[in-house]
Formats: sequence, C-alpha cells, structure tokens
Amino acid sequence: MLNSIRGTRGMAATPHALASQSALAVLREGGNAVEAMISAAASIAVVYPHMNSIGGDAFWLIHSPGASPRGLEACGAAARSVSREWYAERGITAAIPFRGGVAANTVAGTISGWAAAHEFSRGSLGGKLPLARLLEDAIHYASAGIPVTRSQHVNTRNKRAELESLPGFAEAFLPGGDVPRVASLFRQPKMAATLDRLAHAGLDDFYRGDLARSIAGDLAAVGSPLTLDDLEAHVAVWKTPLELRHRAGRVFNMPPPTQGLVSLLILGILDRFDLAKLDPVGGDYVHLAVEAVKQAFGVRDRHVTDPAYMSVDPQSLLDPAHIDALAARIDPTKAAPWGQGKGPADTIWMGVVDGRGNAVSFIQSIYHEFGSGVVLAESGVNWQNRGASFSLDERALNFIRPGRKPFHTLNPAMALLDDGRTMVYGNMGGDGQPQSQSAVFTRTVVFGMEPQAAISAPRWLLGRTWGQTTDTLKLESRFAPEVVAELARRGHDVEVLGAYDETMGHAQAIVRYPNGVLEGGADPRSDGSVAAF
Repeated sequence: MLNSIRGTRGMAATPHALASQSALAVLREGGNAVEAMISAAASIAVVYPHMNSIGGDAFWLIHSPGASPRGLEACGAAARSVSREWYAERGITAAIPFRGGVAANTVAGTISGWAAAHEFSRGSLGGKLPLARLLEDAIHYASAGIPVTRSQHVNTRNKRAELESLPGFAEAFLPGGDVPRVASLFRQPKMAATLDRLAHAGLDDFYRGDLARSIAGDLAAVGSPLTLDDLEAHVAVWKTPLELRHRAGRVFNMPPPTQGLVSLLILGILDRFDLAKLDPVGGDYVHLAVEAVKQAFGVRDRHVTDPAYMSVDPQSLLDPAHIDALAARIDPTKAAPWGQGKGPADTIWMGVVDGRGNAVSFIQSIYHEFGSGVVLAESGVNWQNRGASFSLDERALNFIRPGRKPFHTLNPAMALLDDGRTMVYGNMGGDGQPQSQSAVFTRTVVFGMEPQAAISAPRWLLGRTWGQTTDTLKLESRFAPEVVAELARRGHDVEVLGAYDETMGHAQAIVRYPNGVLEGGADPRSDGSVAAF
C-alpha cells in the first residue's frame, strides 16, 4: 500500500483500525481532535491489550492554529515508599525485575492525561461531547469482545511461559486456559466494568475514589509498593515542548523524562547533511541516519532522566552549535563504535487532525509486552512495568528514588513546516521510536514522499526494541543486497529481518496542507489504518 489516504474534514491514524474508527466517529459527530483522541485512546487500550493499557502512561502534543503547541505529561512517579533498601529487603539487589508486583512500582498516568485533555477540550476548543460518549466504543469492545489480531496472538504465545503464573494474567489473557486464536472473540468483562465506572463516576475516580481504593488494595495484594497515597498525589502536568529549528520548519517533541530530545537531535544532525541528494533507501542515507542515532543516544545516556535530577536544560542541547559539534563527529564512510541500547518497549502512537486544524500527537504505553504482567483482580487493569527501568546503583543516572519519574522512551512528534503544513507522526518500539520518526520525517519532508510511502518504505533499527535482545543494525529484507553489503563494509554489524517486520514498530503520520487537505499513512507492519472524511 503506497497511496496515502486523503480527506478534508478530519483524519485519524492509529495502529488498529477500530481505534481509527472510534476517532472518526467522534469527528463526524462534531467532536474536536482532542475528543477524538480520547475515544481512540480508550479503544486502543482494549483492542490492542498487549501493547498498552489504562494501567500505563501517556504523553500528548496538542496544537491549534495560531497557538503554540502544548505538551501534556501523563506519566506516574515511583511509589513514595520505594527505594534500593525496599528492594534489598525482598532479596533484590542487582536489578529490578521486569515482571510481577515488584515491577509495578510507578503510578499509571494515562487516565489523568485523558482527564486533563478533556478539560482542555471543553475550556479551549469548545468540546461538548460527554465522557460517556468518548468511552462508548471501548466499553462495547471490552464487553462484547474484539477479534484477536495476529499481533496479540503471537505476543501472548511468545510471553505465555513467562507470564501465565503472574497474578491475574491467565484469567485475563488466556481465556479457557489457552492463547486466544486469531479472529476469535476476546472479551474483557472487568475492563468493561472499569471503563463504564470511569465514564459515569469520572476519570478522577481512578486516583481519588472508590476505584482508586480498589486499585490500591489489589496492588498491595500482588506485592507492589504503590499505595492509595501515591494514587491520590498524582496529577497530569502541562509542559512546554522542546523545539528544533529545522531548515524545513519547527519540529516539536516532549521534554524529559521522555527521549523526545533524542528524536529532535537526530533530525538536527541529519539537517547538517544534504540529504535531498541521497537515495531514501540507499546506503549513504541509512549510514548517516544510524550514525546520527549513535550521537543522539550518547547525549541521552549522559543527560536524560527525570528533569528534577538533570543538571542541564534539555532545550540548550538543541542549540545549533551543539548539534554542529555532534554532526562533525560523524564519518560518512565508517561506522562509529556502538554499545548497547535501552531495551524493549511496547507502545502505541496515534494521530488525529480535525477539520479546523486542531492536531494531536499521542503516545500510550505499558513499557514491555503486557507491562508487569500483573492484572488487578477487581478492576482488570494490566499494570505497567515502566519503573523496572530504574537502576539500583546509586551512581546511575536513573537511580530509583521515592517519587522520582522514570526515563521514558515514549515521545510523540509534531512539525509546523515553513510551507504551512502541519505534521503529526510517531512510532512505537523503545529505541526504535526516534529512529523510525527520523525515517518518516525525512522521507516525507526532505525527500517529498507521501506519508504512506514514507512509512511503508524499508526501515532500519539500531539496537534493541520489543521482542529483540541484540544490538545489531537490523535491516528489513526489502533493502537492496548491495545496500546491505555496503553498510556491512562500513563497519555496521548488520542483521537482516523480514520484509515488513514488526520489530520496526508501528509508524503513522498525518499531514495537513494550508488548503485544509489532510493526507495520512498507517503502518502495514501493524493492524492500523487511516480513517478520514
């Protein structure tokens, strides 16, 4: 599929067709892009349950014509009681486990983001649709069931041995004691009841109501350090996005604790080279992109953490002189040494643009596939394991402390181009997120490809992401053999994957032209679609 979808009155691009349709239905009823995204976010949490959950975190970039983009940070902090000593008392001294109650150590911020976005929609965008309407599709899909995707089937099958003994996992994700088959109906009755309660009691109930008390009790039962006090203390926070001045316009992403800085640095470094003269699927282009990733990851690993613990202003790292210096380190003919990435992460990215030009770039995650693997007994919430990324070494940049926010691979992207176009784009997949963002942005903006062609084109990934543990340079097999050979000759440790390999993540993008025309693409590596009217 190489042709982009076009429309004028509204568009949604998500990694699951049902989420795209939820957003489109809201747009058709006169809802704005923020309302549509809340509906899509609720639906995707149900229809892609291995990738995200209301027990995870989320980040938003929102732009309205004539206004500056604004960011919304809906990520939770570590429990107030948690510390290195807390883990030592439980015999954990080397590293925090990625699964189980001890991995469920940070508050889930997603629902707080929906609440803050809904309030913003009503106060600033004239939103009128009630919350019950926005959650309607998600409640139906959780209650009546969803057709199981191949992605859900494969991930459940691959993770079954690791997760089936964890509290609540088998009941929630192994109906009848087995991996759900592709196209079978998968029901989540507890999630339906929880979403219905939120629709009528209000989203704040997740943190400061009866639902919060139920959640806190169930978290304690599975050995999590989180308490009701931690839930009650949580709020989503509005943020000023980071901004990169690119030769094509202004590019925005979220500040720390996300790696939005990395995504912008890669684009800034590549902007120092004359990419337009290169082949967008050629060895020279991929080499430069990979080398830019190494430079940007180096900055990330030295600096990016909870901003309360950073000694440098992240926006200063986007200073042109700093980017010039990073670009100057790149040898166009030889690969620089490469260590290790941050590891796997499961996520979804979605974009919505309405007919008035309001645009949303949104990302929602539980970190690894199925998060901590723990599903709370009463609410049916699969809790994230984002805090497993904390270190127990006090010398580490991301050392665990009470109330500290963990480093996030999550980062939604947006561009306001000098030619009047607005672009929202993003990708899932840990270290792969900024890499695929660079591919989609440069292929669309620099090389002039349609969004769908830019997304479908062969992609690369340096290092680890979800489902992968090697630090090789991974290339899809659709790259020409001579490109693979050339990259290996330059010193890259090349590994060839499938033609449309899901390891590369699920990218989507929407571009709005000055005349109001919308153009979008969805990733053939996912179950996604673009919905427009």
